Amino acid sequence: LRVKAAVKMQRHISNEWRRTGPVDRRENKDIVKRYQQGMETLHEHLDGERKRNLRQRQALIEKVVELQSVDDIHAAIDACKRLQKQWQTTV
Repeated sequence: LRVKAAVKMQRHISNEWRRTGPVDRRENKDIVKRYQQGMETLHEHLDGERKRNLRQRQALIEKVVELQSVDDIHAAIDACKRLQKQWQTTV
């Protein structure tokens, strides 16, 4: 939930940034730089989470593929359902 909240906040901040009116030219460069640094830090954290989540989902896929060799089809289906409940896209 925290990751989804961070993504939602990032969208909100980006939208607010676009809606913000002009600022004094002398301060614009510094303000833009600070905004971009903050957004870059947030994107780095979200990219890390995307990669972690992708690895997790790939591991789940591998486990499902392994279920093809299970002789008991009902046990394989139950195991697949349990794995399916673990499937979550966080970002």
